[in-house]
Amino acid sequence: MALTDFCYRCPGCGHDPMRGDGDAASCGSCGMRIERRRGRLLMSSGEDDIQRGIGADGLYREVDRLGGPMTRATRADGTVTYSARALIAWRIREEAVWYRGILRGFAESMGPAVPGSITVNRDEIRVDDGGSGSGSWRHLDIGAVQAASSSLQLTLPGDRLVEFRLLDDSPRRWETLMRRLISDAWARAGRGRVVEFQPRIVTGREFADEPVRATQGEPRRPGSTGARMPEGLGPRAAGVERPSMGWYPLFRLAARVMTFGLVRLEVAGRRHIPRRGPFLLVVNHLSILDPVIVMASCPRPLETLTKSTQFASGKFFPWALPRAGAIPARRYKVDPQAVRTVLRVLERGGGVCIYPEGERSWNGTLQPLRRGTVRLLLKTGVPVVPCGISGSFEARPRWSRTLYRTRVSLRFGEPILLGVHDTRVERDRAHDSAARRISSALRRLSGERPPGEEDPERTVDSPPGRSEGGEDARHTGAPPAGGPVSGP
Repeated sequence: MALTDFCYRCPGCGHDPMRGDGDAASCGSCGMRIERRRGRLLMSSGEDDIQRGIGADGLYREVDRLGGPMTRATRADGTVTYSARALIAWRIREEAVWYRGILRGFAESMGPAVPGSITVNRDEIRVDDGGSGSGSWRHLDIGAVQAASSSLQLTLPGDRLVEFRLLDDSPRRWETLMRRLISDAWARAGRGRVVEFQPRIVTGREFADEPVRATQGEPRRPGSTGARMPEGLGPRAAGVERPSMGWYPLFRLAARVMTFGLVRLEVAGRRHIPRRGPFLLVVNHLSILDPVIVMASCPRPLETLTKSTQFASGKFFPWALPRAGAIPARRYKVDPQAVRTVLRVLERGGGVCIYPEGERSWNGTLQPLRRGTVRLLLKTGVPVVPCGISGSFEARPRWSRTLYRTRVSLRFGEPILLGVHDTRVERDRAHDSAARRISSALRRLSGERPPGEEDPERTVDSPPGRSEGGEDARHTGAPPAGGPVSGP
């Protein structure tokens, strides 16, 4: 990816698209230049060469507010339609990931990418790949949406996963557009407000299918892990599985060597990691470097939830990841096997690392925690150790391929005891409180400001005279942020 995938419209004048490659972007209209140097974003106007630092979070908010894709067409009925060229690939199979005779999870394999196009309006999406995959679907039928690396992924009816590698546009912009279209479609259909888009579409309406127990959230008795093994996994599920850490010391040594060479690391709070027994480590996710840094810093072995596509990439990763303690987790749908594997690790007294945001941050700030992850934390009843990372975003953000050797801080916090919540109703009721506690701890440990508090020296101000959804946005075909995407 490149800076233009993140900053796809000029934050100064709204011109679309920004030009550039790598860690630089420029505006062909007002001459504004944005570039990344030594881990910092610098902006200079076309009128002078005075540079000032800008915050990725401020840039992110401004560009996100400007909205949709650059290419649109208006039909005779007034409906606004957006389209883009793309290389389109479909999931062709899911492969089981085994290690030492134990099923770890599943990884999806994508078929060959073929040229085609994606077209959307306020009601439906149409995919044209020149073959049997072509078709149209309602936004109400889309199961999940996410930007994955340099692609946009959608889950369509029948559990079909399709991936678009956009040729002329940004996957982040199309993810934003699809989320707005889906939110609008669900609101118009009276299905509630969409609060999460992966691994499945979730609204604020959560209906319980289990009765509330009288003793919700009560602590576990001493010595109990709180993790109950799912049924149907066979005799190994009862805890007789051998620990899968045979290769782990070697990978941790490699991680420490890599960390020493890549960043200047400061670690604090190792005493908060339990010396024995099961625990969950939750970490904010800023960079591709984070798993290596965490492995190098944690005093105990960890098994880490990892996106499943990594297990079907080349030959090295499918071999190395299970031996490094990675657990495949499918991001495009709910993955019960990943939960089973986590519970199995906890049942034998191990530690599991989870990135509760579900993906790397685009702007260096903490993203909303995945509801399924919080529910898992509430189900297990084991100590939850928050871990805050800062500095890795400056070393290598999600949209960059350039690594700068900067100072990175990692801090382990005091364990959070959430209690045990056995039923879905209990977990739903405790979700918001648990998410706030964990988010607050991660922000504090990573040194992030609370939401709404900004540093005026590191943000981009909205240009004067332009309001949200105003003339500039209409001129370039951008929908008002958060509003319906429809014709005039």
